[in-house]
Amino acid sequence: MVRLMDSPSQVASFIAEVKDPSSSYIVAVAGASASGKSTVSRKIVEELERRGLPVVRDPSGRAAVIEMDMFYREDNKEISEVLGGNFDHPMEIDVRELERVLDSLVEGKETEVPVYDFKTSRRMGYTGPLTPDDSPVIVVEGLYAVGLLSRRADLTIFVEADSRMELFARRLLRDVTRSGQRMEEIMKFVSTALAMWNVYGESQRQYSDVILRSHYSILEDRGKPSYQVKVSESIFAEKLPSTWNKLRSGQVVRAEDLVVGGVDEMMRGRLIFEGGRPASFEVSYRKLVPSGLPYIRSLRIELSPSTYTAFVTLSQIMGYTPRVFYREIVVHSQDGVNFKWYPERETVEIESDRVDKIKSVIKKFRGHIRLRSYYASSFD
Repeated sequence: MVRLMDSPSQVASFIAEVKDPSSSYIVAVAGASASGKSTVSRKIVEELERRGLPVVRDPSGRAAVIEMDMFYREDNKEISEVLGGNFDHPMEIDVRELERVLDSLVEGKETEVPVYDFKTSRRMGYTGPLTPDDSPVIVVEGLYAVGLLSRRADLTIFVEADSRMELFARRLLRDVTRSGQRMEEIMKFVSTALAMWNVYGESQRQYSDVILRSHYSILEDRGKPSYQVKVSESIFAEKLPSTWNKLRSGQVVRAEDLVVGGVDEMMRGRLIFEGGRPASFEVSYRKLVPSGLPYIRSLRIELSPSTYTAFVTLSQIMGYTPRVFYREIVVHSQDGVNFKWYPERETVEIESDRVDKIKSVIKKFRGHIRLRSYYASSFD
């Protein structure tokens, strides 16, 4: 019977109930690329450790998760020719090496795990030894962990992401920051990853023991988020006349926005012009928060203007049709707050990564915040 669970804490409690204290216990965690399975897996081992259950430990003594991404094969000409360099195919995982690591841990032996370099697509050596507690819980996470370990795992978990948009954002931001990949490379890999996932990955949901909803947002993992509110220019001028005068004479930025999604959640690519020429291209992910702060945004990433077309294509691969908007934005910053005036929309966007600053702004504009009316009472 498939169990639906809502948190890593639930999973840890279940394992504590069913695990035989005298035997090791293997947990396989699968999910789509960038679904949050790594975060979920870390939370599971932390919860297990907090409950006093035996785990596998890294060289620093912390509870460890075995990442299937570290088990990509070294260059294998025969397999590479068959797969066409497709790293999202399950055959690219060195299952024999993974089994070696699991065997050692089950037997109570220290073992080393490969270290895979995503920039060079090669193994760079091995980690310091992983050390198992007596009869440990061994957590393995990866795209196809359930399928590849179904005969061996004591518990199989399928991580279900909150939204397809978040998968898009996570994959894009992660691959740029982790792998140093160019947008064109990511476009190719995302296209392949979706195809492979549809063929080999999604079916894992049907025969997993647990379906676990991933509520961990990319906004938790990618640095310090910023918060935003929007008000009409007339209200802004009335409430903050001195700042309005400064904003009206601020720096003028011309941009072309590519927007996918809507009010609740969106990705935006912004092409910024200087002297009539494209100067930079930035991508951001935004998500509306139903309670608390009104609008939250992950870190922006800056890319070459040449990636504009690739972003459009990547959006289409993910099933979205970007909407295009031409903007003239007047920008002014003071005291840790950024003000952006959109004359054609008669709107001012107020942004800060400091919660106290944005709370202060919301109180000034109580009852006039755009998007959702209940934001005005969020900070009573």
